[in-house]
Amino acid sequence: MMQRMFTLGGLSRAGFGAVLGATVLLGAPRAWSQETQASGDRPQAEAKDDAVRAGREPRREERSQTTGARGEPSEEGEAQPGSGCEFQDPIHAYHTYSVKKEREEVEILEAQLAAKRAHVRLAEARLKQAQDQLAFYKQKGGSDPEVQEKVAMVQAELPVLEAEHDAELAEIREPQVLLQHARRWLEHLERIGRQSGYSGRGRMFGQMGMGMMPPMGGRGSMAQINEQLEQLRSQVEGLRRQLESLGRESR
Repeated sequence: MMQRMFTLGGLSRAGFGAVLGATVLLGAPRAWSQETQASGDRPQAEAKDDAVRAGREPRREERSQTTGARGEPSEEGEAQPGSGCEFQDPIHAYHTYSVKKEREEVEILEAQLAAKRAHVRLAEARLKQAQDQLAFYKQKGGSDPEVQEKVAMVQAELPVLEAEHDAELAEIREPQVLLQHARRWLEHLERIGRQSGYSGRGRMFGQMGMGMMPPMGGRGSMAQINEQLEQLRSQVEGLRRQLESLGRESR
């Protein structure tokens, strides 16, 4: 019985030892391969870090050439006035935009004024033609019924033509006033540009700070301009009503 137990215990211990030995032997190559792979990856990672550091170093050197210890521009890299690398003045940009828009406004008003003047010349030509016809028929005179009829027609047409001429003259006043103030404001902006120059940083909010405000005697009196325009519009409307009434009476 003791011999049998000894035999079974020895066999179990021997089996356990064999299993443990096999586990160690099987795990050793795996551990060795992982260590080899890790040791092989380490030089690649170090090489990659060295390459990244090497790529950053020239940039640091370039920055060190143009900036000082606190990141301030050095004397060599500092932008000088007139070098093309100056500080972009926002007031300068706004002034340039304002001058451009005001020039466009002046061009539009000039075109409108030219069109109104053409209408005035047309009304003047019609009125003069009617006046010449009336003078001709009166000079011809006589008791001819046909001539008398033409004289009556021209005399009835004259008030209408005169009212049309007056209406055109009243309508031309509005673009004239607007163009006058637009030109004055454009001259003011251009004068500010010539006086300021926009070359220094310290003058960014100096002369340009209050210089961009409209002059009180010019474009600043917009209430007076609006009042004048309203008066002109009312006059034009009254002349148009007068024209309509004269046209109905002549019929």
